[in-house]
Amino acid sequence: MIKEKKGEQGDQCIQGEQGDKGLDGISVKSAYIDNRGHLILVLSDGTIIDAGKVSQGYTEGLEYIYGRNAFTNDITAIVKGIGAATDYDIVIPPTYRGYRVAYIWQSAF
Repeated sequence: MIKEKKGEQGDQCIQGEQGDKGLDGISVKSAYIDNRGHLILVLSDGTIIDAGKVSQGYTEGLEYIYGRNAFTNDITAIVKGIGAATDYDIVIPPTYRGYRVAYIWQSAF
């Protein structure tokens, strides 16, 4: 059986000064996404903040075509137009149906 030896007590610290008491902070009372997809924050003081559109993924409904890169011979996807997309902010994915999205058509939007 090994006996444990208790270590020495460390030095006593000096307690710091107490800071000034500040005003009550403002908190987020509620948050929701409106019918436009914007995050709305309601603060405890009644202020309402529109934090902008919340992206829940890539824009669906864009129109794509496929092309072949002349240098690498790879097939790539090209965003050709808005198609059936209805988003205000367009988010283009890095791939479409397994093909790298490499270009946006000059007059796509």
